[in-house]
Amino acid sequence: MNILFYGSSYPPIPYGASRYFETLSRGLVRRGHSVDVVTAAAPGAGENETRDGVRVHRIGPSDRLRTAEAAREALRIAARVRADLIQGVEYLGECAPLLRERDRPPVCIKAAASISLRALRRSLAHLHRQRVFVTLACLRAWRQWRAESLCLRRADVLIAPSRRVFLELERQGMKLPARRSVLPNPVDMPPDWQNRESETPTMLFVGRLDFGKGVGYLPEIWARIRARAPSARLVIAGGDTFARGIGSVRQWLNRRFDGFHDSVRFTGQISRAALDEEYRRAWVVIVPSRWDSCSYVTLEAMARAKAIVVSPHGGMPELVEGTGAPVADPATAAFAEAIVDLLEDKERRRSLGALLRQRAAAEFAPERAVDAYVEFIESCGLGKRREG
Repeated sequence: MNILFYGSSYPPIPYGASRYFETLSRGLVRRGHSVDVVTAAAPGAGENETRDGVRVHRIGPSDRLRTAEAAREALRIAARVRADLIQGVEYLGECAPLLRERDRPPVCIKAAASISLRALRRSLAHLHRQRVFVTLACLRAWRQWRAESLCLRRADVLIAPSRRVFLELERQGMKLPARRSVLPNPVDMPPDWQNRESETPTMLFVGRLDFGKGVGYLPEIWARIRARAPSARLVIAGGDTFARGIGSVRQWLNRRFDGFHDSVRFTGQISRAALDEEYRRAWVVIVPSRWDSCSYVTLEAMARAKAIVVSPHGGMPELVEGTGAPVADPATAAFAEAIVDLLEDKERRRSLGALLRQRAAAEFAPERAVDAYVEFIESCGLGKRREG
């Protein structure tokens, strides 16, 4: 099968759907499929290059990918490589111009992070005073909202990384394509992974400092943990963001960690190798998201055999099904209690981590995700190369 990925996020760009595109495209190539990526220019990256067998075409700045001109250029590349399918995401509505074209291959859209999703919009405001700012920002982004909604409604095939995404969209009354399926996000499985827990009980949060990721809950969670485990340490690995009505989220957190600065460490944005060292040393990884359709941090922690505590607000409970990993509301004491229970029980941490890695290998390893993806696409009758 010949597949063309279309979107502004692809390595070395680190954000958005970058990890999804990269991991799935490399997995498809390893399975013998042909993959091209039409994406945005990136510092230090060539205009046309091959990365791990994936042919990458960079056609200009990221905002250009939302234009009809870029869509037509992508379709010329698709014709040249005889693409059977174009794969994109709904985020930013980049595929909307493609879907408006009549003469094109089928387009598969992955639903994950649209502002047309009410659950996502609600997650952006941690404080009451933020709600007005978030609402106004979403209204100002009405063109993006409309384009993302079009992608969800008019996709030839719609996929999502969790059942919860479809459930939330259906609750809103959105009419979705008949051909749709929940397909796992792929995660790379580090071979021969060995954990080396630090001497001090350590809790790890990974992700950008964003209220949707649940960072607003961290100070209260930490106060509860320290009351029971005074020697515990918290590592927060991720870059700062600026929230409407708040400013720097890191500065906001620093003020609320007053009295705990000796036990809290911010790493900022760090390299993959440095992040892996943080994973190795952590005793427990936490995912307190207010909303996340499919947390890659959860998948990464599972692949690294780490004990985790996750939020119920999104697709995380589906990722850890059958493992016994704690699922608790981060706004309640139950979340902190679940963490402390794991900090106090080394054998449980190890057995839970082993179960989570087994599940990651069985369900989310790239070859598993690729096989599920190809099987579904072919079941829709879209895996055959078009004639001509």
